[in-house]
Amino acid sequence: MPRNYHIHLRGTVGYWNFSSEQVAYILDKHKDEEVHVLINSLGGFAYDGMTISALFRNHGNVHVHFISANASAATIASMGAARVTMDAGAMYLVHQSSNLVFEWDYMNADELDTHIKELKKLNDNQRVLDNTIAGMYARRCKKPQDDLLKLMQKERWLTPQEALDWGFIDEITDDGPAAKSPAIDEATLSAMLDAGMPIPPGYGRQPSVLSRLLHGLSSLFTNQNPDADAETAAADKTTSTMPDKTLTLLSALLGATLAFTGGNASITEAQASAIEDALADAGKKTKEAASLKGQLEKANASIKALEEKSSLLQKQVDELKDDAADVTDTVTEQRTTEDDGPGEDIAKASADLLSQI
Repeated sequence: MPRNYHIHLRGTVGYWNFSSEQVAYILDKHKDEEVHVLINSLGGFAYDGMTISALFRNHGNVHVHFISANASAATIASMGAARVTMDAGAMYLVHQSSNLVFEWDYMNADELDTHIKELKKLNDNQRVLDNTIAGMYARRCKKPQDDLLKLMQKERWLTPQEALDWGFIDEITDDGPAAKSPAIDEATLSAMLDAGMPIPPGYGRQPSVLSRLLHGLSSLFTNQNPDADAETAAADKTTSTMPDKTLTLLSALLGATLAFTGGNASITEAQASAIEDALADAGKKTKEAASLKGQLEKANASIKALEEKSSLLQKQVDELKDDAADVTDTVTEQRTTEDDGPGEDIAKASADLLSQI
C-alpha cells in the first residue's frame, strides 16, 4: 500500500478539510495518474459526499483507503473510486439520512394541515435521498437495493471483513498508515446522537462533569438525558423541545418549520429577509430609544431650572411684603405761596385799611 497520499480527507464531509473544491483541485493536477486518497471521517453532508464520489468517478483512477472509524457521507464519497481498501483495524458504517425537525406554535386545523403537508414533503425528499444512496451502495456492492436499504436501517458498525463481504471495499490491508482514531468532540458526539448514529466502540463511556454540563445544555434542544451513556442516548429518540420563549419568538419571526440537516438549517429567501428586517428594525428602535432618553434628560433639566427660578421669585415676593410701609390716618396738607390765590391779596388790603381808620 502507498505511504504517500495525494489527498487526506478527514473531519466533517463538506468542511474545509473534506471539501469537493479541495478534491477537484488535486484531481485536476493529476489527471493522467492514479490518485491515492486517505479517508478518516465520521461523515457530514450527504450531498457533498455525492459530489466527491462523482469527481472520483469522472477522474477514473482514484484509490481510496479507509483508516479508523468511517461513516455516513465519508462512505458515500468513496463510491466513485476505482478501488477501495480498508485498514484491518478500521470500522465502517452506513445508515439512513436524517433531519432534525421542530415546530412550536398554536395551530388551527388549516395550519395543522399545512404543517403536515410540509412534513410529508420533507419525508418524501428524505426517502428519495435514502433510495439514491442505497442505489449507489447497491451498484458498488452488486447487490439488490432493498438489501442495502435494510442494512442502512440497522445502523450498526461493520468490521473490515463484513465491509468486504458486502462489497463496499475491495481489500483489507495490514500495512496501512497507523490508524489514529478520529477525534470526537462534544459537538460531533451530540450531532451523531441527534442523528441516531451509533457511537463507535470505546466512545460510550460515562461523560465527564464538564461533558455532562455541555450535553445538558444541548438537551434543552434535544430533550435527551445528559446522564445517560452514549448508546442509551442514541436510542432515546424523544420529541425535540425548546424553551417556550425562544421557540415562540423564532416561530413568530420566521413563521415556518425549521428543518436541520447535519446540524445546519435551511431557510428561504423570504425568511432571511424577515430576519434582516427584524434586526434593522431593532437597531432603529434602539437609536430612537437613545434619542428619546436624551430628550427626556434635557426636559428634566429644564424643569429643574424653572423650579429653582420659581422658588427664587417667590422668596423675593415674600421679602417685599415684609418691607411694606406703615399705614396712617393723618393727612397733612401743605400750601405754598405759589398756591395762594387773589383772595388773599384782598383780605390783606382790607386789614391794612381798617388799621388806618
